[in-house]
Amino acid sequence: MNTQEATIEALQNRIKYLEAHLHLALQVLNEIEDNSQTVIKSLEYQHQSQTIDIVPTSKIELPTFLHARSWKHNHPDVINYVDSRARLVAKAS
Repeated sequence: MNTQEATIEALQNRIKYLEAHLHLALQVLNEIEDNSQTVIKSLEYQHQSQTIDIVPTSKIELPTFLHARSWKHNHPDVINYVDSRARLVAKAS
């Protein structure tokens, strides 16, 4: 066997080695992809199973103390701070 034939045989062996490792790497990547798809489907199922639809069966009304107009106008104990500052300025002068 001459030098050329030895070089060709070494390169062919190297190609076979690289092909085998490439094939193994593709198998690992396919398994990772399959596992990730399984996890994604599992998470989607868990998300769907945890969803609760809330449908009111009667009319919902806010309590009157939360209504802005009634709170501002129907409570005499609430001080209008703008007027009180104006009175303080008037009393000071």
